[in-house]
Amino acid sequence: MTLVVQSGDGGSTGLLAAYAKLNSQFEAAHPGVKIKFVVKTFNDLLSTLKLQLSGSSGVPDVTQDNQGYSSLGALVTDGLVKNLDPIAAANDWSARQPGGLLALDGKFSTDGKIMGSGSVWGISATGTWVGLFENTVVAKKLGISSAPTTLAQLEQDMAIAKAHGALPMMMGTSDGFEPLWTLYEILMAQTSPQILSTITDGMSSTLPAAMTAAAKTLQTWQNDGYFTTGESAYSNSDAFSKFVGGQGLFVVSGSWNVPLPGPASSTARFRMILFPMQRANQLAAVSSGDLPWSIPTHSPHAQLAAEYINYITSPAANSAWIAAGQVPASLSANELQDATSSNLSGSSHDAVTAWVDLLQHGSMEPYIDWSTPTFLTTMVQSVQSLLGGKKTPSAFTSALQADYGPFVQQRHG
Repeated sequence: MTLVVQSGDGGSTGLLAAYAKLNSQFEAAHPGVKIKFVVKTFNDLLSTLKLQLSGSSGVPDVTQDNQGYSSLGALVTDGLVKNLDPIAAANDWSARQPGGLLALDGKFSTDGKIMGSGSVWGISATGTWVGLFENTVVAKKLGISSAPTTLAQLEQDMAIAKAHGALPMMMGTSDGFEPLWTLYEILMAQTSPQILSTITDGMSSTLPAAMTAAAKTLQTWQNDGYFTTGESAYSNSDAFSKFVGGQGLFVVSGSWNVPLPGPASSTARFRMILFPMQRANQLAAVSSGDLPWSIPTHSPHAQLAAEYINYITSPAANSAWIAAGQVPASLSANELQDATSSNLSGSSHDAVTAWVDLLQHGSMEPYIDWSTPTFLTTMVQSVQSLLGGKKTPSAFTSALQADYGPFVQQRHG
């Protein structure tokens, strides 16, 4: 029997290496089963998935999708993925992963209108969180001895870098992701982390005034010269590559970038921390699982697909994830020991330890571009206009409101 497994993690070398190891282990535990692991890029997966799952042939046994109304929500609404409540209950998934993470990644009402509650339709094997990477070598040259613990300290460090002719923060805006991540972190830091959940859950059809204030701060950082010159020519991956190459004091990006490329002696100079909030020791991050795994309604081998998903998301798989420098979504209580025994260093070690702290003591908040089926496109275009000087902060919020308000009203109607 061939089990067709479709991934959207193309380009994530460390992640795919861990899947290869776990796939071999699954095959060994299921004699006669061969896994055909199909790898697509994130964009290729999402652009073709709904049409693919709508057909009666060529449907994978198990596939990754994406969180939010435009992906998993649409698949649930159209009846294209299976309800995973039976397998979740049989294997006690609620004890395997924090309830907030499980809800964020895979829960929807059966009509697809309410995200984060209802039945389980997907579950993530690994976690991701957005934080602040710092080049400690650059920091030392600038006389900065420790990572910032508050938003005010972060702004002070960037001002020091600017004053000494160093680049405060690498930034690439051609795809819009990095400025959005930075905006979300600023929004949390200036108010409270829960504001992201409030927006994504559609508690009100009107976006908070704090959105305009966060946009103003982002634009001010741009005007103060804290970002890369000509940032519109670079994507977030371009910016991160330049940062790893030694340019810039900080960059806002995600744990999916670890392990960093290059020898340990060079990558150990980078650290990854939770983005500093208004108060020190306030643990919060834009975070989620990696692309959740779901079973298509027309899966040829649904039972075996359920066993596969249960296997790769079990705490027993954590050592394989951590050995590959990845962050497991499920907790086994051995993550810190696994990180040490796997000889993780620098930002790779930080990604695991901060993730455990976040899950146990912090606030995990969603990407607010999940809020409507078209919100990501709206937000990307608007933030590019904001940093390009074509939109004021208030006009930025107005553009978002025009997308957000009608959808939330319709959802609650």
